[in-house]
Amino acid sequence: MNPPIPTPFDIIPPPPGPWVPSPNAWLVLVALLVVAGWLIRRMGRIHRPVSQQIVAQLLKDLNRTASQEQVHLERLCRVAKRLLAFYIPEDLTGLSSPEMRHAADCLSKGDDSAHSAAAIIRLLADIEDREYAPRQNTTDGTIRSEVDKLTSLFVAHVRRHKPR
Repeated sequence: MNPPIPTPFDIIPPPPGPWVPSPNAWLVLVALLVVAGWLIRRMGRIHRPVSQQIVAQLLKDLNRTASQEQVHLERLCRVAKRLLAFYIPEDLTGLSSPEMRHAADCLSKGDDSAHSAAAIIRLLADIEDREYAPRQNTTDGTIRSEVDKLTSLFVAHVRRHKPR
């Protein structure tokens, strides 16, 4: 009898069958996906736009200045004006208190962001007026409440609106 003709599997070994993952393989895959999601989320926070990073730093500086026992109103007003520069098109750095109130009146006719900024500008003008007024013990509590209100308005404004 003639020897049989060899088949391909007589020459090379057969390929492996389909791979069925074990429960441990699924756990490793889920763990890798969770770590990848966490890393992507963290990298998103690090790579915020530059304007958002500056706004966050200025807001920290504003809170630090406002939380001091003896509030330096001039520094507080300068930081607040720099922070407002990211939300309104006008530059408030050279304006006096009455001019700031007029700018706030013009802004209050705009959208929600402009209306919120107008409230901050009015309060900032009041604080600036108190900065140059003679200090009395009776107004220190008023100044502290206005400063606290200013920081809370800024925090709410920054949370709701993005810088331009």
